[in-house]
This record gives sequence, structure tokens and C-alpha cells, in this order.
Amino acid sequence: MPSVQENLAVSDATYDWTQEENRWSSAWGGTAAEWFGTLLPRIHEFIPVETILEIAPGYGRWTNYLKDYCQNLIAVDLAQQSIDACRQRFSTFSHIAYHVNDGKSLEMIPEESVDFVFSFDGLVEAEADVLENYLRQLGGKLKPNGLGFIHHSNLGMYSELVDLTREMPPESRKFLIEKEELINLEGVSHAGSMSARLFEEYCDSAGMQCISQELIKWFNKHLIGCLSVFTRKDSIWARKNLVVENEDFMEEVRRIQGVSQLYSLATDYECFHDNTDEDKVIGWAWDKNKPGTRIAVDIFDGDTFLGSVIANQRRPDIIPHTQDGGFHAFEYDLPDSVKDGLPHTLKVRIRGTNTYAHGTPKTFISSSANRSG
Repeated sequence: MPSVQENLAVSDATYDWTQEENRWSSAWGGTAAEWFGTLLPRIHEFIPVETILEIAPGYGRWTNYLKDYCQNLIAVDLAQQSIDACRQRFSTFSHIAYHVNDGKSLEMIPEESVDFVFSFDGLVEAEADVLENYLRQLGGKLKPNGLGFIHHSNLGMYSELVDLTREMPPESRKFLIEKEELINLEGVSHAGSMSARLFEEYCDSAGMQCISQELIKWFNKHLIGCLSVFTRKDSIWARKNLVVENEDFMEEVRRIQGVSQLYSLATDYECFHDNTDEDKVIGWAWDKNKPGTRIAVDIFDGDTFLGSVIANQRRPDIIPHTQDGGFHAFEYDLPDSVKDGLPHTLKVRIRGTNTYAHGTPKTFISSSANRSG
């Protein structure tokens, strides 16, 4: 299992926080769609409050909304880069405090000072020891009737299945995953040691009561994610834990994306002209705010329009960026008019806009002229 230090190294070295919002919310149709469609309906009864503690805010994807539901917002993250980005992004808001921690400590938070604890996406990679430490401290940080909402891993529920999957030869593994007899671990970053059951136990040991847990299929056919709500045992909200297995979570995500496209006026295009070879212009394009919409691109030879193509082909290598099926690629078959052995300046532009692709133009010279007669 990765340590806190290893997670921090990955965070600092590879994450582009300026693109974090669009990248991780693309399946919903954008950050606003995810907030108003998935998160706010689940936590609307808990806010607004005086003080919110957000753990692992990243670049501030949810901080941007939480700040409007409190008088004081405390953001705690183990990545200095994240805190610096949030501090700059929300520099005009004086009610936000920022702290860098070691990935486990909340000693900077006064006792009985927090009304609502929030973390979504940021702690799914956190192993059991990290969650145990946080919850042990939160038992004292919450006000008497304070509440918490934390998104964490439930992959530990399938520990035996995970071990079996990893031991299975690759040729057999794929077949058994399709039959759902093994678990698909491709692209899964959830902590293997953490589970909903452990979260409930850690709450109990910390003098808190887990009052609801929603087990979700997080881009997977198994319930590898969990949304846990908790409070102190002496809280007026304390009750027996209600556990629901939400098999339809991803269907909810798809519905939100479909509806968001109908009412969103914003566009945020990305387009890449990756290559031009003997026969094709190759690249990919999408609208980050409406990833389900297929984008058309126009191909030019200098200022001469050659034709158009829809960016709807699958490219597995772009999936880590788009966080969806990757159906945003295009290949445009070049006409014979440019296969004359002479240099041609080929350009790619999103249809109906003045947005040209990154990497365009590219000079093309065919290796052999295709002349008739």
C-alpha cells in the first residue's frame, strides 16, 4: 500500500491542479453539475454552518462552493502545492484559513470548533491508518452536534477478491472480470486496506457514531467507494447506522451529465493535432464542460478548406486525462490534392470557432506524388 509520503510525491510531481476540476468532473458534465447534482443533494441539510473543515481540498474544486456556506472555512492538505493554489485562487476571501499537514494530523484545529467536516475525492486513496488517525482526532474537533461527510474507499470489502484477481493469469483474468467473478482493478486508485466497516469501527472508537453509509459503484462494477456521514455519540443527530448499497450510482452520474448538456452555455474546448502522416491527420478534441458532446474539426491546407471529421473515435491513451470512455479522437484521410510531393501546411480548427488545435500547423510532404494522367 502507498504511504502518505508516496501519495504526496505523486501529488506534487504529476498532478496539474489547474486542470483538476474539469478532469475529475468530466463524467458529470463539469464541476457545477457534480456539485449540484451529486454532492449538494446529499449534504444540503448539514449546511450552512459557522465553521467547515475541508480535508484534502486539492486545487479547491469543492472549496469554491463550500466557502459560500459558512462563516469560517479551514482547508487542510498534505500537499503544499495544493494549499498554495487554493490560497491564490481564493485570495479575496478572508474567512478561509489554510494549513499543510503531514497527511494525518489535525493538531492545528481547535477542540470542539467544527460544525461540518467535508472531504470528497481527496481521501479515496487514504489507507486505513490515515482514516483511523483523522477520525480519532475528529472526535474531539467536532462541536457537540457537528457532522461529517467523507468519501473514502471500500475496496477492503473485497480483499480476498482483490488478491485472487492479482494472482490470476492475465489471459484468464479478463474473462473472469467480464463475468464479474473477479474485480476490475484497472485504473482503481482506492485504498485496499479501507472499508465501510472499518470506518464505522473507527468512528465508534473515537466516540462518534456513523449514522449513514452509501456504498457506491465508483466507475466500477463493484461497490468500491463509500460516502460516510458521522457525528458525536452525544449529538442530537446520533442514531443507528443506515447502510445502503447504491448499485445505480453511475447511472445517476450519466443522467446528470445528460441533463447538464441541455442547460450549460459554457464551452471549454481542448483540441490536439498530434500527427500528420502519409495518409491521415490524427488528433483529438472535446468540450471539457460537455464531454458527452462530440466535436467536429475542420482541416485546412493553408487557408484552403479540405474537409471535416467528427472526433468520436476511442483513444485509450487519453482516458487518464478525460476520465471517461475516451471517445474523442479523429483521423482525417488526406485527399490526393495534397499528395503531390510538395510541402503543405495542414491546420486543425474546431468547427464554428476560432480555436485551433495545440500542435497545429504541421508541415506535410508526401513521400510520393499521386498524380493522374
